[in-house]
Amino acid sequence: MNAKFNDTHNGFQYYPTPIDLAARVWKKLKDRHPSRVLEPSAGKGHLLKGKLNPRYEYSKEYFHNIDCCEIDVRHHADLRELGVKIVGHDFLAMESGACYSAIVGNPPFHSGEKHVLKAWDLLWDGEVVMIVNAETVRNPLNAERRRLVSLIDEYGDVEYVQGAFQVEDAERKTPVDIAIVHLVKRAEVGSFVTMDLLRDMTRDTVDGEQLGNGYAVPHQLALPVSEIENRVRIFNAAVVSARDAIFVQAQASAYAGMLGDSMGARSSGTSDRDHAPTADYVRGALGTVYGELKERGWASIVRSADVTSRLSSEALKRVEAEFKLISELEFTVKNIYSFLIGVCEQQGRIQIDMLCDIFDRITRYHSDNTAYYRGWKSNDKHYRSIGRRIRHTRFVIPGFAVGRGARSPSWEMERLLADFDKGFALLAGNATPEVSLVSACNAHWTELKYGARIESSYFDLRFYPGIGTLHFFPRDKQLIDRLNRAVGRQRGWLPAENLKLESAGFWEQFDKAEKLDKEIRKAVAKRYRGCSDEPLRTLGNENWDGHERACLQVDEALQEVHEAHDIQVDFRVAFDARKEGALETQVEAHAQTQLPLLLAA
Repeated sequence: MNAKFNDTHNGFQYYPTPIDLAARVWKKLKDRHPSRVLEPSAGKGHLLKGKLNPRYEYSKEYFHNIDCCEIDVRHHADLRELGVKIVGHDFLAMESGACYSAIVGNPPFHSGEKHVLKAWDLLWDGEVVMIVNAETVRNPLNAERRRLVSLIDEYGDVEYVQGAFQVEDAERKTPVDIAIVHLVKRAEVGSFVTMDLLRDMTRDTVDGEQLGNGYAVPHQLALPVSEIENRVRIFNAAVVSARDAIFVQAQASAYAGMLGDSMGARSSGTSDRDHAPTADYVRGALGTVYGELKERGWASIVRSADVTSRLSSEALKRVEAEFKLISELEFTVKNIYSFLIGVCEQQGRIQIDMLCDIFDRITRYHSDNTAYYRGWKSNDKHYRSIGRRIRHTRFVIPGFAVGRGARSPSWEMERLLADFDKGFALLAGNATPEVSLVSACNAHWTELKYGARIESSYFDLRFYPGIGTLHFFPRDKQLIDRLNRAVGRQRGWLPAENLKLESAGFWEQFDKAEKLDKEIRKAVAKRYRGCSDEPLRTLGNENWDGHERACLQVDEALQEVHEAHDIQVDFRVAFDARKEGALETQVEAHAQTQLPLLLAA
């Protein structure tokens, strides 16, 4: 694993910037307080740390104005921990950069000139400071290097440093000499006010109607083969139009300023003269509009049917929580396809999360929906986890009280039913149910309100509007069993599917959990007083003070009932499955630490 990790880093030419060199790079900037900075190959953030002022305590707000690209996704968590925004993976594929006032980086040595030239082309007004191999500048053997040398001669300077990556704190050492390239690009703001004052000096005969002749409502773009490509075209057209509008407004302000004050302002002794906008103003306006359009573009993708059809309402909430990170990426065809492919690749994890959401909704608020068994996994405090399973016969979900006059189900009820439709269709191996809960509920709402029991593909449903409870009667017990097993394995209550246990006692107590439930509840009731500390209520919240005691009490009750029925629960794994099972458990534990949609982004 380490060898593979190192090989990958060598492929990316990962050479973290030593702190002294990083500080030296930041000092090159003439603008000591750039409004917005891009780091095109950020790694773990070593170069960014050179910007820190040792006199002040670090906080994430320190890097609030810094965006970055990093092609190695394993470094993204470190960058987000610093507080920077990740706007892309491959800097060389970026298409917009007019909003940045500085681009500062330590790109891979083998493509240093490409990164510097890309930064120069992206900038509208600002500075470029890049670390490159000294030979890139000293030996301009191709057209790109020759262009770089020409830019240095005309717009900047270069500083050569020997042994920069051989200092003591260099994470990876190399004897290569480096060059710090510094370029300054200034926008021709004066172009806003340049015009031939002597041209067409004739009487003005143009009225408002003629001025408006050139404008027409933009036609909707015809859909190309790919809807994604169409959305990117619309986005790019919007960016170009917004940029042109900002430039034209800047020109209009500059020209109006050249004309001076209005007659009314002059006579009142005040001034209403417009002033030519500064580069900072234009750059800021471009950045604001670009960010808003990019957020709209990503929102259209995330909320599209391609994504939402795979997600429950709780999963959608997680998407929205991660959306800020997703929307910082460039809105390009490549990034959109990468995101959607990522969603598909993470589909297994997204699906199990959805099933866990459904399981929790059923078991969270009504303990009578649940039967209990001794979980396979012990926790770090060495007491046995308590497994839960949903009853096959019926379960009840409260919280939907409505009056008899309600003409349709509430939004919350429809959302719950839609989640169940998605989850149980998945368990049944179908894309959608033939008769969904949502459609059945809407079609028979009046009957449902007055106590009728209606049918859908996977459940019969009864509603008690006065107390607001929905009663679900599973039509296929196998689907409930699949849900119990899927969630049980995910939570560690059941062993991995490929693990064989030495005895059948574990699975016997699992299969008989619902049959023995009354006895188990009586055994639990003997172990507590009052209702405030009822163990079965406490099991669902690991943060409660009484959770550990509740687990111990329920485990004792389970053992008592199992012994009474001669069920010997043995947790030992058969020898031939131990090694393989341990490996799978480790993989599953690692997977649980991931954010599937963020990985997709």
